[in-house]
Amino acid sequence: MKFNTRFLHGAFPPDFHGATLPPVYLVSAFAQESAEKLEKVFANTASEFAYTRISNPTISAFEKRIAVLEGGLDAV
Repeated sequence: MKFNTRFLHGAFPPDFHGATLPPVYLVSAFAQESAEKLEKVFANTASEFAYTRISNPTISAFEKRIAVLEGGLDAV
């Protein structure tokens, strides 16, 4: 697989809407089911998103794509 193809598609299937690239999330906070779930997210024991300055789906997707390009295992 050439660099450009790996960069755009890598090993990432399209999302449930069919998009091949992730959207840019322009929100600052994400809804949670409960205060207990939010506590787990802030304690890094749950893999959800809570607040954009900590992490968000756009940054996570970028980190994973860079890891694929550089031959890394995954982004932490």
